[in-house]
Amino acid sequence: MKKLIYLLLILFIPFISVNALEYPETYASKVLVYNLTDDENLYEKDVDVTTSVASLTKIMTVYTAVDHAEDLDKKITLTSDMLRGIPSDLYVVGIKAGETYTIRELCYAAMIASGADATYAIAYSVAGSLSAFVDMMNEEAAKIGMTNTHYVNVHGLDAYNHYSTANDTFKLIKYALDNKDFQDIYYKQKYELNENLTVKRWYNHKLSENGINTKNLLGGKTGLTDAAGVCFAGVYKSDDHNFLIIVLNAPNVLNESYHIDDLIKLMKFIDDNYNYYPIFKKGDYIGSIDTFLATEDLYHVTVPKDVKLFLPSDYDKNKAYYDTDFISSIMYDSHKGKYIGSVKYYYDGELIDKTSLYLDKNIDVDIAKYIEYYTDDIVLCLCLIALIVILFMIRYFRPKMIAKKARKKKESM
Repeated sequence: MKKLIYLLLILFIPFISVNALEYPETYASKVLVYNLTDDENLYEKDVDVTTSVASLTKIMTVYTAVDHAEDLDKKITLTSDMLRGIPSDLYVVGIKAGETYTIRELCYAAMIASGADATYAIAYSVAGSLSAFVDMMNEEAAKIGMTNTHYVNVHGLDAYNHYSTANDTFKLIKYALDNKDFQDIYYKQKYELNENLTVKRWYNHKLSENGINTKNLLGGKTGLTDAAGVCFAGVYKSDDHNFLIIVLNAPNVLNESYHIDDLIKLMKFIDDNYNYYPIFKKGDYIGSIDTFLATEDLYHVTVPKDVKLFLPSDYDKNKAYYDTDFISSIMYDSHKGKYIGSVKYYYDGELIDKTSLYLDKNIDVDIAKYIEYYTDDIVLCLCLIALIVILFMIRYFRPKMIAKKARKKKESM
């Protein structure tokens, strides 16, 4: 049921930019930037235009294997049939017939190093043939809602009727990342297949040269063909938020990596323009509460701590507001720490946080106000005290006075 709800949601995600930030120009003609953490589309350009996606195809190849293989850790001994017919212009990692690998390891080789030989071995191991596995890939695409995608091979080489879009690539990755096995493979940076063969992400070197912390690029996949140009789709972590960045159809120029140049620009743009901003700061005034017989007529309530929200740098401050629920009044003898109400913070109609409020100081009595307010009670109390004193004196002295009179009378007789 959860998957069905998810599919219905992503089918109707409106791909429009949701803020006015001016994103950098890209070499890629098709671009999508999505905040995975907050489930928010940030930027798009021609995301529904179909195109060859080159080795980004292998993202579906790997996900199909993960979804259909009965046991990803089952050992497979490669045969020559599994590796026959691989186009000569495709990159291979160098796995050989007679070697034994698990399906999971073949997925690492396909995702990390983009090995076409690994994709062939996956297809034969999971489905028994290339054509049967491609059928599985198209079934997965239909299930996910990739309405502008069709596959005819497992590696992504340009071919008639083999195409996708940036939007569909987004749907695939977002959906697939819910699978822990796929996420592990997609995010893996390096893997040792055997003592003589280790696969790793080639683009990390260029990122390091440009001052990018490669640990923040959680995972990704590159692609390159004549029709697709150079492509990239990966997840970048900025602060504690994950962003999916997709760039398709950047020019393929010798000794250039325009898709990685675009990636670097977009990562730096995200770092510079998305952050936690205090929509309310500690000490901001949010209201007052009447006091009773205190030295101050009003107790001014302020925000007890910064309320931060992950937002673009051009966020609309007018969309931030609060709703308070205070006690009716504060007594003069109230002490620091006493509960005085609560406040709810909102941004753009959404509840962000709720905080209980407490006195940050003791509330002192105003003697003059106290006396004025309780004058009648004080007078009454004084009168009662005087009466009690009089009664006491009467009760205490009267017997003595009577006795004294009696003695005088007796003496006079």
